[in-house]
Amino acid sequence: LDRFLENPPSLDTVTGRKAYASMAYKIARSKTAVDNVGKQLVAELKQLPKTIDAHRKEWRDKLDAMQEEARGPLNEWEAAEEARKAKHQAEIDQIRQGAELFNEVTSQEIDARIIQLESVEIGESFEEYEAEAHRIKAAGLATLKMALERQKKYEADQAELERMRQEAAAREQKEREERIAREAEERARREAEQKAQAERES
Repeated sequence: LDRFLENPPSLDTVTGRKAYASMAYKIARSKTAVDNVGKQLVAELKQLPKTIDAHRKEWRDKLDAMQEEARGPLNEWEAAEEARKAKHQAEIDQIRQGAELFNEVTSQEIDARIIQLESVEIGESFEEYEAEAHRIKAAGLATLKMALERQKKYEADQAELERMRQEAAAREQKEREERIAREAEERARREAEQKAQAERES
């Protein structure tokens, strides 16, 4: 093109004019070729992220599987450890619940709770929870024994009040019966006197 421009053909001749047309045609073909190469490069560049993403996903999945496989034994240990702790915690909760009292319990019921709680054996099977289990058991027994003493006193007081009530009711009944008997006796005496008086007057 540079040589063509440095020594341009004459437009006065058919050959010269054809030379201009030929050069323009060559340039147009070069433009199309460059454009096609560009399109091809763009298509390849657009495909590249998809290829990269596909490889990323493939490796990510492989590494996730490897990570899960590598951590598998630890996961199993952690699950077993959680189950072990939950078992001991449930045992301690059961000991604690054994000392819980609700309203209107009798001394016999509290005594049964004490016997049941005393029968709970705590040893090495509780592992690191053994000390806490002993503490909860001792505190529960102390609470139950105090509640037992209070309940026994309450029941004794109630029994004494009932005995006094029954004695008072018995006294009232006896006094009522004695009063009725006196009134009957007095009525009979008056009737006898009235009858004797009537017989004397007749």
